[in-house]
Amino acid sequence: MSTKRLATDAMFLTLALVVSYIEVLIPVPVGIPGVKLGLANGVIMVLLFFTTWTRTLEISVIRVVLAGFLFGNPMTIAYSLAGGTSKEDRRILTHWNQRWRRSSA
Repeated sequence: MSTKRLATDAMFLTLALVVSYIEVLIPVPVGIPGVKLGLANGVIMVLLFFTTWTRTLEISVIRVVLAGFLFGNPMTIAYSLAGGTSKEDRRILTHWNQRWRRSSA
């Protein structure tokens, strides 16, 4: 692993964790417990445009686990992993489809 890759991954992971913490502080007036705005997903979306989908998926899973341990509980981790992986699947397919359309045109 190169130094540049390690620094980039650490920067995006740290930024996503900071946004996750800010997201925990914002109350959402919905009756469903654990609902969040999803602001940290914006950082992961930006990461997808700069790196490969595998690195993006790795950073997303690490962010969910670390944010769950730091700001939540084990159930938060379980629900966030389920939502995060399904979100990443859709985002990767959409990103791949857009790249494929550009290359075939």
